[in-house]
Amino acid sequence: MLDAGGEAAIARGLHGMRALLSADRAGDPHAAAVALCEELSPRDDLPLPPHWYAMMGGFAVRALDRLHEPSVRDRFITDVEAALGETGDVLVLRAIAALHDRSDGLARGALAPVLEGSAPCLLPASMIDAWLVEAQLDVLDGEPDRAQLALATALALAEPEEHVRRVAEAGPVVTRLLAARATAGSRTRFAETVRERLAAAGVLLEEELTQRERIVLAALSRNATLREIATQEFISPNTVKTHVRNIYRKLGVSDREGVTAAAHALGIS
Repeated sequence: MLDAGGEAAIARGLHGMRALLSADRAGDPHAAAVALCEELSPRDDLPLPPHWYAMMGGFAVRALDRLHEPSVRDRFITDVEAALGETGDVLVLRAIAALHDRSDGLARGALAPVLEGSAPCLLPASMIDAWLVEAQLDVLDGEPDRAQLALATALALAEPEEHVRRVAEAGPVVTRLLAARATAGSRTRFAETVRERLAAAGVLLEEELTQRERIVLAALSRNATLREIATQEFISPNTVKTHVRNIYRKLGVSDREGVTAAAHALGIS
């Protein structure tokens, strides 16, 4: 697949992968972003197959966002679009960028034709990114159940080819949804593999819950009422409600069933 431009193009592709892996450790974020763009952007004199750019694009856009280089990121997307045309893969890259920029409407606008099927992707893996973005947008819209279904779709697409890194790098919202284990799709062996990777990186959700929230979560998982929790913890019912809202938001769930699943998943009961 990498032989479109000969050995020099292949070498450039490998340099791009190394630059991607080392970008987060760079001492100079701007220099790292420019180098990443130079190594991974399409070039007429060193061409690689279109699928290569579709495969690496999502990783590159997220890395450039982490480096806080939106102008370099946007130039990279423009270069990829010039090479691929306005494929679904490019629209997904624009959706990832818009989501990072908190332009939710632009993200949904870019994503809609991809999910509807009117803008096909060159690479099946781009659909994984599309559903991961959809899950994050659903959380922002206050639709945790829809978000979990979108995550389950992304996981089902990711599992056959073991796209662990693609899911693991999707960001903190996806991490919270994975930690909740609120749907069957997030309780599979593959989902557990992704969680293990996130745990090794020290970014799983349980560290984000306060001690009081963990206590309230444990009580909720035992079907205690809000009044019973208030009495048990010597706090007001309104304070309990505040804790419950925070728990639901952090776990990405909307009902007691999801809360109970998340409590068991986090070892809280």
